[in-house]
Amino acid sequence: MDDKLSALRSRAAALSAAPASSDARIGYKTMREGIAEQNDCAVRALHMATRMSYTESHALLARFGRADGKGTQFVTTFVPAAVAAGLERHSTQSRTLGQFLKAEGARGIWVIGMTDHFATYVDGRCVSDSWGTGLRTRLHRAYIWKAAD
Repeated sequence: MDDKLSALRSRAAALSAAPASSDARIGYKTMREGIAEQNDCAVRALHMATRMSYTESHALLARFGRADGKGTQFVTTFVPAAVAAGLERHSTQSRTLGQFLKAEGARGIWVIGMTDHFATYVDGRCVSDSWGTGLRTRLHRAYIWKAAD
């Protein structure tokens, strides 16, 4: 996992240094491996946090009921897929993304489920989105997952 973590840390550093409209910030689209769809934040988050390709993450979520382009249900779809992918569920008392990152998420790989969105954070930086997520975003408390470092 060291190579994957190094690559994710490099991507996190590049994303934070890049202007919002740059190719580096919108580069996640190249991960889609020929699958063109919207509402795939859970697929991207799972892909970025594990050793699975985008296609493998897409197939795993589909196996648990995710319909193409329709987003991902938290409990019925993402939870069993996250367990199957080897992610560990993590409890937190934090109510917002900023509180969580300050208290617990400064190191490691995290998939965070928020209201209507999933994102992957590495060492406190978002790597699965081109636009990131605001620090005041409310957490969906039961859906914070830690990937093996």
